[in-house]
Amino acid sequence: MIFVTYSPYLNSLTNKHRYKMMDGKKWRRNTFLTATLLPGFVGTVSIFVNFFVWHENSTKAIPFTTMIAVFFLWIGISLPLTYLGAFFGYRKDKIEPPVAVNSIPRFIPSQHRLSSWVVMTVIAGILQFGCIFVEVSSIMNAIWLHQVYYLFGFSLMVLTILCIACGELAIVICYVQLNQENYKWWWQSFLSGGAVSMYVILYAIKFYDELQLETRVASLLYFTAMVQNAFVVFLVTGSVGFFSSLLFTRAMYSSIKVD
Repeated sequence: MIFVTYSPYLNSLTNKHRYKMMDGKKWRRNTFLTATLLPGFVGTVSIFVNFFVWHENSTKAIPFTTMIAVFFLWIGISLPLTYLGAFFGYRKDKIEPPVAVNSIPRFIPSQHRLSSWVVMTVIAGILQFGCIFVEVSSIMNAIWLHQVYYLFGFSLMVLTILCIACGELAIVICYVQLNQENYKWWWQSFLSGGAVSMYVILYAIKFYDELQLETRVASLLYFTAMVQNAFVVFLVTGSVGFFSSLLFTRAMYSSIKVD
């Protein structure tokens, strides 16, 4: 319970410390996005869908009082802790690079087509989704086809494998970029790690044919739920890819001997 309560603070503290290390300038916008991006997206989509569910008089509708209570929990706990973490994160000393960095950005030569961010992201997503395909199929059947699911230990193992695959692929792609003198690795690493979410959406579209939903509201509930899940997967796996590449670059450049 304590970890769940203080996780917005810890997340914001780490985020702002890393943002300061990357010489970020738009600190207010970064803090605002940290506090609102995920809960704002999930909350907005849920409220939008809930209007249609209310119209159908379905028992799956979220009560209005519950929505207000969750909103005040976010306003009273999550949002203040995020800004508190940002305050202390900005006050921490900047993480210095392991070697001297040129203040003038170097020219990035033209990149090979096969090493473009689109190709790299597509390839990384295929390999990552291959690690979790069987488990995703089992979970989808359990959730949407009302089957019993009890392989939680196996799910933890698959999640671990997915995180390892995301980190390793992001490191490989980062190394390919650096080999081609492209030092802007951070967004590519995030996209490489989060590419698996694109294939989760594609599998959800394929799985939709098996459900044979009869109403438009049921179809809307299905797709919005899968988009929300895919967005969370994108943020989690993208963060794994970014931090793996960050540790890799720091370890690699720390080994450089400068006279």
